Amino acid sequence: MKGALALWSVYLKSNFRSLWGRGGKRERVRLVLFLLLLPSIASFLTMIYMFYAKIFQLLPSQEVFRSGLILALLPAVTIVFFFGLFYLLSAFFFAQDTERLLPLPLSAREIVGGRFAAVLVNEYLTLLPLLLPALIAWARLFPQPFFWPQALLVFLLLPVVPLAVCGMIVLVVMRFVNLPRGRDFWRVAGILISVAAAFGVQFLTMKLQRGFRQEELSGLLIAGRLKMLAGYCPPVLQANDFLAGGSLLAFAELLLFSVLAVTLFLWVAKRFFLAGVVGGTEMSKSRKKRLPRQKRRSVLPALLWRETALLVRNPVFLTNGLLNLFLPPVLLFFVLRGSAEIQAAAALPGEILELVVVGFIAALPALSVLPATSISREGKQFWLSRLIPVSPQLQVCAKLLASSLATLAGGMVFLVALGAMLPLSPLRLLGAFAIGLVGSVGVCALSVLVDALWPNLEWTDPQKAMKGNVTSLYAMLLGALYLGLPAFLAYRAGWGAACLPLALSYFVLGDLLWVWLLFKRAPGTWREG
Repeated sequence: MKGALALWSVYLKSNFRSLWGRGGKRERVRLVLFLLLLPSIASFLTMIYMFYAKIFQLLPSQEVFRSGLILALLPAVTIVFFFGLFYLLSAFFFAQDTERLLPLPLSAREIVGGRFAAVLVNEYLTLLPLLLPALIAWARLFPQPFFWPQALLVFLLLPVVPLAVCGMIVLVVMRFVNLPRGRDFWRVAGILISVAAAFGVQFLTMKLQRGFRQEELSGLLIAGRLKMLAGYCPPVLQANDFLAGGSLLAFAELLLFSVLAVTLFLWVAKRFFLAGVVGGTEMSKSRKKRLPRQKRRSVLPALLWRETALLVRNPVFLTNGLLNLFLPPVLLFFVLRGSAEIQAAAALPGEILELVVVGFIAALPALSVLPATSISREGKQFWLSRLIPVSPQLQVCAKLLASSLATLAGGMVFLVALGAMLPLSPLRLLGAFAIGLVGSVGVCALSVLVDALWPNLEWTDPQKAMKGNVTSLYAMLLGALYLGLPAFLAYRAGWGAACLPLALSYFVLGDLLWVWLLFKRAPGTWREG
């Protein structure tokens, strides 16, 4: 137990340092950028609050009132479950310090328990913006004397059971497939699971919120469909009964479920963790034979291949990169196709629709985590980039080109989705797509520059280089400011026909500026070592 607590404190300190840095001029600039993000965060929380407040106001009866919080609890637990799969997979089997911990006098339960506790704290940070607005809306509409102490207890216990279930799934699966070929299978299977989960959550959410008609919501609740869905996750029902109905028995059941889930998880960790780790470090004979048969490449193609291999060979990097690039256009197509919003958009002038396409494509690098983590993904192995006989400028060029190619692939999927929904001719659609690609180069260079100025190279868990890397937020903020200026000017100009040529000119100048700054400032990261 002491070993698990010690590991937990080390992981939390590592998270804090990666988030805030260690002081200095760069960290002060980072703090300023974080403060600039606060208005966006406040508006996002306000939007979630208004969403739940409107739904809770439609609850028609006392019977339905007792089931209303499931609307907030069930999506939150679902997100914890499916994101927890990849967080725990990364923390247990792909962290860089795993092999260093094995010789220490620590049991498998202590190693896994410490990392589980650290991931649990991260899940609390994920739950906070999802549940807090809903709880505030519920407390204002249905005030209860002890609601907030009850809400705190529910908040602390709610993610424990789904995260423990995720941990058991990861441990058992990696025990039997954690070989070189098995790892490839798990990467593909994990991506497919995450995509299917995102589809399911999105379709369920859209079905629940469509139209906000009282009779639909009432029928859904009275028919017991929400309780039927929540029946697959008993902690949701128990948390709802404790918060909405004040049932102490429900809280006792929730506490008991949590204790039993963690106990069973630690037992599974004792049986499967070490075998899974040892199996993952083995190399097949066929792979050893293939090692000398690698092809020789020139410098730039070799650097591009290195960037691709760094992304593909880590399931955490691959999953986050693919989801952020290819999932949004697919969801956009299936969720909004034929909706009232798309029908209203179809009636807009063609110039506005073209600018919409331009904005979507140009914003892809800011939405993706790939360019904003291109240096951080190397982690402690970045010393290799400092030692190889290749100039930093050429390495930066390879990272920019690799991120731009990934943006191009995601943009083509966006192009197909937008072309199927918007009434634009193929020629006008391709023209807007080309202008958007020009704009994406500047946004991509800006994102790589942000990561070059504040790289997170001290991570041990790959998730800290992706989801736990604040450079992605800074890249989104700066990208929104960079793209928001021409959008505002186009709006003030009345969306005239001259907006597209002006946008193209703006993007060309912006590309030259950001690429120049990237090649001027980024090499300093190579010299700091």
